[in-house]
Amino acid sequence: MKETEIKIQRALQAQAEKISPYENTEKAKKNILESIKKEETYMKKTNFKKTVILAAAICVIGSLTALGSGLFGNIVSHSSHLDEIKDFSKVAELTEKADLNMKYIENFSNGYSFSYAVPQYSSYDDNETGKTSEEWTDVSMNYKKDNAEDVYFDATTHVMGDMSSDDTTECDGITLNYTNQQYLFVPVDYEPTDEEKALQNEGKLEISYGSDEKEYKSYEYLSWEDGGIFYSLSAFDAQMGKDELADMAKEIIEE
Repeated sequence: MKETEIKIQRALQAQAEKISPYENTEKAKKNILESIKKEETYMKKTNFKKTVILAAAICVIGSLTALGSGLFGNIVSHSSHLDEIKDFSKVAELTEKADLNMKYIENFSNGYSFSYAVPQYSSYDDNETGKTSEEWTDVSMNYKKDNAEDVYFDATTHVMGDMSSDDTTECDGITLNYTNQQYLFVPVDYEPTDEEKALQNEGKLEISYGSDEKEYKSYEYLSWEDGGIFYSLSAFDAQMGKDELADMAKEIIEE
């Protein structure tokens, strides 16, 4: 396995071990670790460049960060690039199977174009019983642009928690919520500095353990609700800003 793949696997394994304190944590770990194994097999069979391998990893990382914890239950999501769809004309079939009447487009005016779509299998697990009470399928799409970081577009009918943000803008009567979160990826034995701990306590920095080296990344996220469906656009280290992401959202909303 290449060094990059090993780094990804270590980070994901470490993340899976830190998911949640709830009773059904083991089930969540199992789902995510199974996704990691599928991605590892997929990587061995391909010769993708580093950027594509990282995109595959982020897809699984998305499964980890999409684990919403509530008072009565958890939303657990997992996906695999083994299920990816590269033909845009077949995305309609995917959304139909997911029973998700979502809006989506093939190309954005800023140069981003459709690369692939993948189903994201989600479930709601009760904290007290540990049993799954509901299952559904979300849709995640990837967009690429020359000399730029990938953008991820997700749609779901289920959301846990408050989507609101202090930084918002309006589009056709719809509120767009923008967040720019700083992440610090560090080795498992890394001890954060007092400054890093302070930033973490203030919610200005998220520290993620499992990387081979210390690395800062910026994560931009724009979310909105339209017709009972919850949408989001996100990117790592893309330096796009609220306005560009909002313009992309507008193109989707007006589709």
